[in-house]
This record gives sequence, C-alpha cells and structure tokens, in this order.
Amino acid sequence: MSRILVVDDDPDVVRVVEKVLRHAGHEVFTAMDAMKAMDKLNSSLFDLMITDANMPKFSGFELVRTVKNNKKFSRMAIAMLTGLREKKDIDKAIRAGVDDYIVKPIDPMLLIQKVETIFEKNPPSERVEYNLPESTKLGAATMVCPVRLTSVTELGLVLRSPIEVLAGMNLEVGTEIFKKMDMRQPPALKVISCRKLAEFEFEVRVGFVGANDAFYQKVRAWIFAQSNSKMRKIA
Repeated sequence: MSRILVVDDDPDVVRVVEKVLRHAGHEVFTAMDAMKAMDKLNSSLFDLMITDANMPKFSGFELVRTVKNNKKFSRMAIAMLTGLREKKDIDKAIRAGVDDYIVKPIDPMLLIQKVETIFEKNPPSERVEYNLPESTKLGAATMVCPVRLTSVTELGLVLRSPIEVLAGMNLEVGTEIFKKMDMRQPPALKVISCRKLAEFEFEVRVGFVGANDAFYQKVRAWIFAQSNSKMRKIA
C-alpha cells in the first residue's frame, strides 16, 4: 500500500482527492498548507506528495523546491495539483522538480491514472512487515482515540467519536467526571449504539456495566446537582 500526502488549502479539494485515492487503495494523509506538510514529511515516510500550487504563506512551488533540496525525500515522487493551465506554469512546475502535473477541477479517473503512471516510474518503497500469530500475547494492544463527552445519564454516557465503534464492544473512557462524582474506580462501559452524524463524527452511547446501587445514587446526585446549579444561574 502506498502512502500519499495531499497538500491543499481548499478543504473541498482535499476531501475529493482523499476520497478518490482511498477508494483506489492508497493510504492518504492531508495538510492544509506547506508548513503543516513539512511537519508531516519530517515525521513520517511518503511515496508521493500531491501539492497545490497557490497556497497562503508558502506556495506549492516553494514547497517542492524545499523538498527537492533535501536528500531525505529523494525517493518520494511529487505531483502538482492546480488550476493553472498555462504552459509557463507547467514549465515552472517541471523546473521545480515535479514528476507530473494534475489540473483542477479533479477528474477522478484521470487522477487515478496519473498516480498509477507516477508509481510505474517511481515504485512505492517496500517496507518490512511481520504478521503476529493470533496465539501470541504480543498481539494484545489498546487503541487510544480522543472523544468528547456530551451527556451523562443515569445509565451511561453519550460521546462524540471520530471513529465508528460496534454495539457490544467494551470501552475504557478516560474522563475526570468520575472524580467529580467522588468515584475512585471508573465503571466498565459497553457500547449500546453508534450513530453516524457526519464524516468522521459518530454519536456513541455507552452503558455502565456491573454497577451497584451506590454507584447509581452518586450519578443521580451529581446530575441533579448540576441541573439545579444551572437553574440557579438562569434565575
């Protein structure tokens, strides 16, 4: 699987390019300007960078020249993505060192063909991989994902998550709210439902598992205290 960095200050363009390339089986990362692109380039490896020409602060041409002057990125291919169609602009991009030139508006089929042609000339780097046996303990891991707590109910929590989770899954949610309820040990949580709100935004409802009456009393007392405090502020 190839790794592609898409750089453009237009979120609509980024969204289209990312969707097309992901559908084609590529691993896609994005940056909204040249500075953010350099941060990602310096912290990870990419097989191809697709960058817009006109961006605030630093143009795509400046980004390409910076990358080309660094031996660290010598194996990475570069394509220019822009609405500039004049021959002088194409020549400028080629002189800067790009491997191809992709014109906006985006034609999905042409974009895929351009990327495939680039990788025929500059094949993605082969990376060492080892598949862990299912029986090994080394395969056990925990994935940490930032979520936002939106509601507390008597039976559980309501969260906003950037990823989808399946009903029935057990979750660990790190939050200070249980300390506010004077609870030393956070309760076990199980996903009740997950509803998509938008791209990369899901409403996740989780329920308390194995809680006793004392636990529920503390939750109710905290909810009532917060509600009463809010009413006093309104009054």
